[in-house]
Amino acid sequence: KDEDFVLNQTTMFETVDGEIVGELYEQKRQLISIEEIPNHVIEAFVAIEDHRFFDHAGIDARSVLRAIYRDVLSFSKVEGASTITQQMAKNLFLTHEKTWMRKTKEVMAAIYLERHYSKYELLELYLNTIYFGHGLYGIETAAQFYFSKGAEALTISEGALLAGLIKAPTNYSPIDHPDKALSRRNLVLEAMADQGFLKKETQLREQRKTLGLQVAESKDYTAYDSFIDLVIREAEDKYQLSPESLRRDGYRIIVTMDPEIQKLAYEAFREDDYFPGNGEGVEGAFVLMDEETGAIRSAIGGRSYKRGDLNRVHVQRQPGSTMKPIAVYGPAMMSEQYHPYS
Repeated sequence: KDEDFVLNQTTMFETVDGEIVGELYEQKRQLISIEEIPNHVIEAFVAIEDHRFFDHAGIDARSVLRAIYRDVLSFSKVEGASTITQQMAKNLFLTHEKTWMRKTKEVMAAIYLERHYSKYELLELYLNTIYFGHGLYGIETAAQFYFSKGAEALTISEGALLAGLIKAPTNYSPIDHPDKALSRRNLVLEAMADQGFLKKETQLREQRKTLGLQVAESKDYTAYDSFIDLVIREAEDKYQLSPESLRRDGYRIIVTMDPEIQKLAYEAFREDDYFPGNGEGVEGAFVLMDEETGAIRSAIGGRSYKRGDLNRVHVQRQPGSTMKPIAVYGPAMMSEQYHPYS
């Protein structure tokens, strides 16, 4: 189905100054076109995953025969023999169970894809689909996380590291298992040289490099959750964007929040001294508006608010003494009878 080729993307919430203050996703992914991915990165994936990718029509007959031979010897389904196209068919349409029926469907789907899409269209879809561990989908998201740069800036060794990672993202995680990741990266570089993608001296030079990780700092958006929930509600009410659409369709939403004010308000709400009362569980809400534009700069929906909680910004309560300065003291000082020290 056509909808199977539409990949989930991350919706980003950012301020007018470009600061990211929230994310919403089903799969954490940023799409990238094949033209933005360097050739040496593409070659790394082809070399280690499917070195006859540009020659076959979806399946690699030699690999299939070798896999069948080993499966027969072991009396079980033990070897994959999957081309890049087959891997993509499995990720898009099928389960990951090891059965002959699933494998048959995978082969049929791969042949269909090869007949209807070019090799570079398939590579673009593949590189945007695959899982790189730590909740990351697609090469752009992986590059941003592991190296704090876009995929278009990946070096030879960095591209090789990511290519080696996808066989077993947990086992080859450069964060959790750096030694395994280094050995796997060097294997990819060797495969690239064997396939003629690298000169031998380039392979050896790149293999002597460290992993070179520049892992992106994990961002904590908890202080912004109240505000983002208000934005999600407005997106649904005003623009008919459902939460499901926001989780899957990769919108870029500009918000009026001032992050510094929002964090200050959030921290203040966590201080018990600011919330005296006769019992436990005293709660509150806070909104700061720009008086010139009417833009909301900060909003707090509760003292320990987390995404999806009751947002008290929208709870209507009797204001009590909060109204006195506006309804009583202000008008009184507008007369000649009272002044601030009365």
